[in-house]
Amino acid sequence: GKDPAFWQAVSPLHQLTQGMPPLLAVCSSKRDTPCPQARAFASKARELGGRVEVIPLDMTHREINSALGFDPAYTAQVDNFLASLDPAFAAPRGTQ
Repeated sequence: GKDPAFWQAVSPLHQLTQGMPPLLAVCSSKRDTPCPQARAFASKARELGGRVEVIPLDMTHREINSALGFDPAYTAQVDNFLASLDPAFAAPRGTQ
């Protein structure tokens, strides 16, 4: 559309509020070095007191989606973030 007010109303950046849940942003550094949109989003969330981690990966968006669970380093980063939220998310030893 052509309505800037609508763009702002649906923009994830403008939906950020204090008290938001923790957020993990995984971005493609192949597309946008070094992930400026994810970093700007994370910065705004932190200004509001949110906890955000950004994982830039030298992969395409498609590779990011398909590599989770197969790429050990990337998967470990996601597992560590989840475990930091709740120990129940921690992967059992030997399955990482």
